[in-house]
Amino acid sequence: MLLPRSTGLHTTLLSLSQLPSLYLMDVTVGYPGIPNGGYGQAYYTLRSIFLEGVPPPEVHYHVRLYNVQRDVPLYAPSTSSIPQAIMDDPSLNLEQRRVLAQNMSKRPHLLEPGEEDKQAFDTWLRERWFEKDDLMEKWYQGGQKRLGTGSGNEQEVVIPLELRTPGEIMDGFCWFAPALVGYVFFKNF
Repeated sequence: MLLPRSTGLHTTLLSLSQLPSLYLMDVTVGYPGIPNGGYGQAYYTLRSIFLEGVPPPEVHYHVRLYNVQRDVPLYAPSTSSIPQAIMDDPSLNLEQRRVLAQNMSKRPHLLEPGEEDKQAFDTWLRERWFEKDDLMEKWYQGGQKRLGTGSGNEQEVVIPLELRTPGEIMDGFCWFAPALVGYVFFKNF
């Protein structure tokens, strides 16, 4: 798994936090048959899939959505750098959010997170990361059919992915044709 980069994500979410319905999507991908500690991209490469015809038998996704206004700690609870409007009413209407965004752009120091804010967000993000790590470890060791936490509010969606014709393989490579033609043209003339 890749380690989370909390500073860039925190800054991005702070900048976008005035949007009325901003969600953070957490996607975990699992391939059955990969040994514990292995990485799917080491077993299923573009070469193995397209040239050797060995795709993964299935790909499992576990997707979680976090409402940034409600679920993500952009500011530490004890921080005074939070604009009062955000603290008092996280469900502002669109016009109120526009006014708030305009005021914040005039006073960019309101978007500057303090060290406590960064630490609170970093801690939250690492907790999610440990949850993902736990989820993958249980899935690989337990040999479960589904990648999930087992809570009742999960639902399974099965999407069959298969080529309708062998010519569809070329769809992935057709974008290189103009570059190849341009290269050959300029090299010869």
